[in-house]
Amino acid sequence: MKKFIAALLSLSLIAGAAIMSHAESYYGDIDKNGSINSSDALAILKYTVGLTKSIDTKIADVNHDGAVNSSDALKVLQISIGKLPSETVKSSTTKPTTKPTTATTKKTSSTTRNPNWGPFEVGTTDVSKYIGSIKKAWKVTNVSGLNIQIARVELNKSITQKFDANINKQITNPKTITYKPTCSVALITCDTPTRLNLSKGTTLDNTENIAKNVGAVLAVNGRNGYPSNIANIRSGAIIQKYDGTEGKAKSSLVFYKDGSWKYVNNFDNTTAANEIKKGAYNTCAYQDKTIEGGKFVSTYNDSIYRNRTFLGRISATKYVLMTTEFMPIRDAADVMLAYGVKDAVQINGGNCSQMYVKGIGNTTGSSGASIKPLNKVGKLETEWFADYSLYSDNRKGGPCSHEAYIIYFK
Repeated sequence: MKKFIAALLSLSLIAGAAIMSHAESYYGDIDKNGSINSSDALAILKYTVGLTKSIDTKIADVNHDGAVNSSDALKVLQISIGKLPSETVKSSTTKPTTKPTTATTKKTSSTTRNPNWGPFEVGTTDVSKYIGSIKKAWKVTNVSGLNIQIARVELNKSITQKFDANINKQITNPKTITYKPTCSVALITCDTPTRLNLSKGTTLDNTENIAKNVGAVLAVNGRNGYPSNIANIRSGAIIQKYDGTEGKAKSSLVFYKDGSWKYVNNFDNTTAANEIKKGAYNTCAYQDKTIEGGKFVSTYNDSIYRNRTFLGRISATKYVLMTTEFMPIRDAADVMLAYGVKDAVQINGGNCSQMYVKGIGNTTGSSGASIKPLNKVGKLETEWFADYSLYSDNRKGGPCSHEAYIIYFK
């Protein structure tokens, strides 16, 4: 620790005066003189080692991880020499806070970044500041008009849950397990909104096979979704008519060619035909509305955590596909909101939750014969169960083979 402090002090001398000065208040501007320089970094460092008893912890927490430590001091130095952008403080009316007197009251950061992974493409938002740590990251860039970045994100929180037949009837060794929820997030930037597609669902199969059949680069499982009490649109045409045998038609998420979304109730044949005239080109069945207008709106019963699949929209040409592993829906929404998602739905869940990426291989390293050959990121439920020996034979299971639709980009 002493060596680190000495090195940081040396860097502060090298950094010298700040190269930036603003009238606004910025994170890291500890003395609030309108500039960020090495003296601010030194002020943070003194606080972390107890030489200073109070500091404005809101301004000093530059990486937004809930703690003030040497990582913040280093980041201030990087800002001062222009290696990192500065960030405006939302409110500069905070008062200095006295340094905690016991170590137990100080929160430890667990938001270490993958050094090979650059900033996410959602403005200046950095998911790892607010949510958790990036365990793995991939970039898919071999398709013209598509930029796909994928990250495996582990939350900073731990959850304890009992795993028994209430979650999956195949569990023969019930256990109570404490774990950190994880998700696989794909950030997709595309040249046109119609790169987002849904398969027609003519045959039942698993996500991998359906994705390969349609030539998808990236896909997640869809939702079989009301075979007879909703009309379905694909590529601007009705491919499945509402037959009226199950009462009133259900609602549907409608995608339009301009990239807009709309939730439409009573989606029958007449409604579908009218929406096609307005530019509708696809519809999507969903389990629950998770985010609307940038706000968490889910009312789903989330008492038992499962694997789940989400689709989120940031803008007309920017989307998020996400699969979660035993993560609360509220936390899943927070991850998407950190990416800048404005609207999102929960598509499906359970062992069918899967993210397919063309040619990526099985990134979790499963040895199970039915999982090993899959091109996927993230763990299937059965794969996760096997890791904790919840099956008597420790089998790896396999993906659902009864999927009708996938959501994909190609």
